[in-house]
Amino acid sequence: AVVSTQSTGKKVFYDVIMTCRATKTHLAMPVALPYRAHLMSAVGYYQHLLLKLQQQYRLNVCGVVDFAHDFSSSDTVPGSTLEDGISVVHRCLLYLGDLARYQSETEGPSFRAISARFY
Repeated sequence: AVVSTQSTGKKVFYDVIMTCRATKTHLAMPVALPYRAHLMSAVGYYQHLLLKLQQQYRLNVCGVVDFAHDFSSSDTVPGSTLEDGISVVHRCLLYLGDLARYQSETEGPSFRAISARFY
């Protein structure tokens, strides 16, 4: 379910982003504000997905991401399932890094440093 949610998010967000970037319309004023809002929505989506992954797989990513929560539990997750969860978390972090890089085109260079933290 998490992988299909991730695929849906990628399709919904990245198709619009890639179309705007390919035509350079994301920098023009009538499109710039909705484009920026779209990027922020995508960031929120992936941050929320990371929180769900932390909870589902009982991952401790405190110190790795700024928005981590401690979902400590005495229950354990089987190793292969845990590896799958970690793999999805890595992809989400890559997507968040990409989104921060795209935001740097409209928001300024400070977002480049943010993207480096996710990578």
